[in-house]
Amino acid sequence: MECDSWNADILRGIMAASDKDLNELLLGNHNYCRNPGGMEPVPFCIGNADGIGKLHYCFGHAGCDTCAGAVDKYALPKSDYCTKESNTKFCLYTDKNSAARVSAIQGNCAATCCRIAGCT
Repeated sequence: MECDSWNADILRGIMAASDKDLNELLLGNHNYCRNPGGMEPVPFCIGNADGIGKLHYCFGHAGCDTCAGAVDKYALPKSDYCTKESNTKFCLYTDKNSAARVSAIQGNCAATCCRIAGCT
């Protein structure tokens, strides 16, 4: 993944109206992952490898500190919902298009997603 500098002209118009806004959001002449204003579920950058302005999530999971006491709402033996591959593939954030599905799966299958993220 290749990310643009937050100071890139194209991003300046997308992210903030002024230099003051950019400073408040901790954006600048770098391409480090950020989550300005908490606008996304995990830190991201905006890449240029797949086209200017494409959002890339830098992490698949919000962090292991969110896993303390995590439980699956739909657990075996009553339900295999959290162990189905069709659901576990949405345990980690990959792109903006799947963000809503990932949030739902992480909410329902927190313990399983924490294991997949390597947190347990």
